[in-house]
Amino acid sequence: MAVVACVSALFAQSPQANISGTLRDPQSAAIPNVDVVATNVGTAVKTVARTSDQGLYTLRALPIGEYTLTVEAPGFRRHLRQGLVLTTGQNLEL
Repeated sequence: MAVVACVSALFAQSPQANISGTLRDPQSAAIPNVDVVATNVGTAVKTVARTSDQGLYTLRALPIGEYTLTVEAPGFRRHLRQGLVLTTGQNLEL
């Protein structure tokens, strides 16, 4: 029983984080089918999530570190958010 408890504790401290949110236009309408790109500043690795019909996105299991988030959609200005620092187990909602 003690071994199972130790293994569970190890998984709880995974060195990963998540970013999620909703894309909306100035009138609060959802923006569907748009790629949201998180780029790890230290490694240049990109992780992509596509927004749902409700504008929801989730970037899961990102290694901890600093990220830049980029969103580009036809008819909208490119949005760039820099300096997002993710820590172990964080669930950042934007």
